[in-house]
Parts: sequence; structure tokens; C-alpha cells
Amino acid sequence: MRFSVPAAAFAGSLALAAAPAQAATPGSDSQAGVYLGVHVGYGAGSKDWQGTPNPIPVPPLTSANLADHSANGLLFGGTIGARLEAGGLVLGLEGELSWADMEDSSPSTSLGGLTNSTDIAWTGSLTAQVGINAGSLYPYVEAGIGFVRDRYSVVDANAVAPDQSGRVTDTRTGVVLGAGAEFALGGGWAARAEYNYGNFGRRDYVIGGTAWTIDQTTHSVRLGFLYRFGS
Repeated sequence: MRFSVPAAAFAGSLALAAAPAQAATPGSDSQAGVYLGVHVGYGAGSKDWQGTPNPIPVPPLTSANLADHSANGLLFGGTIGARLEAGGLVLGLEGELSWADMEDSSPSTSLGGLTNSTDIAWTGSLTAQVGINAGSLYPYVEAGIGFVRDRYSVVDANAVAPDQSGRVTDTRTGVVLGAGAEFALGGGWAARAEYNYGNFGRRDYVIGGTAWTIDQTTHSVRLGFLYRFGS
């Protein structure tokens, strides 16, 4: 498993935020500073497959070649970020990386014997964050770039040629929007709950000799703990 793209995003977020974070002087209730965290959660990815239509489908199959499904499963990962605060307004940069066990499959509506599946190996994001310091509570919203590592597979159970089985692995990028809240636990520690929506658009692939267009969105909910340095 490779983490090169989101790892670079993590490094970029820390490098960009390091200078202003050092300039801040965190107080006991301040959100300013560099922080690390861990999280667990659950994700759901909508995978809308649309393939080359079948001009002579055999009922109950249809001409439209579709294989939609939702890749659902657990997430586990880490967070790194930095924030500035002025007058209760908090600005920050954050990178997240999650190992994922999200998968699902569905049969083609047009080609008998074909099963299409999606396996999400990891997700990541690099986001800008805006929040309000409300004492022990810190609500925020965020937006930025998302990453997802997908493996798309087609399994042909027909015992006739040509075999239309195939597999493609791809790292996709898109837009991520999210919101969450943190509750201070003391000593620099905080508990967090967060929701993220990702839209990765449409992308074309040739899998097992068939052209497919796959439209992808994701939803995820995470619970975690953060430690802010300098508190």
C-alpha cells in the first residue's frame, strides 16, 4: 500500500502552517498551535458504474449497462495540523490520512455473469479550517482537496470467450467539505467528532475490455482525540 500523495499533503500542511503557528502564543484556552491526532470512523462511498450499452440484451437484462453500489466500511487513521487564533476566530490547515476497509459489488444490469466491485484502500485530505473558540467547545467547518485510493474489478463468471474479467487501481482527487466540533479535555487534549463529504467526479476506465464511467462520492463520520503542543 502506497501513501505518497497524502503523505506529501501532510508534509505540506505542516510546512505551510509551521511559521504562523510558531508566532502564536497559546494560552490555556487558545486553539493556536500545532496538533496531532488519531481517529476511527465509518465511511460510505457511492460508486455509479455506467458501461457500454448492450444492443441485444437477453431479458431480464437491459440495454443500459449499470452496476451501481456503495462501498462501506471502517476507517482508522491520523491527523496533523496547525492553527492561528485572533479574537476568538480560528484559522487552520489540516491533513488527514485514513486506512479504509470499504468495499461492495453488484452485477451488471446488461451483461449476464459479470460482477463489478470497488475496494477503497485509503482516503486522505488537505483542508483549510475556520472555527470559533467557544471556551471548552470548538466548532468548525473545513474545505479542501480529498484523495481516495480505489481498486475497480470486474469478474466474468461466464465460461465462454472472451473473458471480460479485469482490474484497475487508481488514486482519485476531488473536493472535500466537512464540519465538526472539539471538546477540551485539559492538558492539551481534546475529543473530536467530524463529518466529511467528498465529491470525486466522473472518470473513464477500460476494465476487462469494456469501457466504464465511474462517478464517485463519499461520506464519512470520524471520532478521535487530538493533542495540541504548547498548551
